[in-house]
Amino acid sequence: MICKKQRDRKLPNQLGGNIAALRRYWCITQSDLADSVGLSRQQLGRVERGEAQLKAEYLPKLAIELRCLPEELTDQDYTEKN
Repeated sequence: MICKKQRDRKLPNQLGGNIAALRRYWCITQSDLADSVGLSRQQLGRVERGEAQLKAEYLPKLAIELRCLPEELTDQDYTEKN
């Protein structure tokens, strides 16, 4: 069982990893995705690396661009496991 504190730490990393994985899957550059949702490329990069949190208002915009549901960005794991 994952306690709330551990789950909260995992969420930004999973969210960022999912954004990066789906962005690469759809062959979208960081710059293009960032521009289309109103973020800078640097901000998006920090979110993808788990260094920054994303405001909830950006989830629907990202989901549209990444062709998924907003909850899939946080509930699924699209990153490749090695």
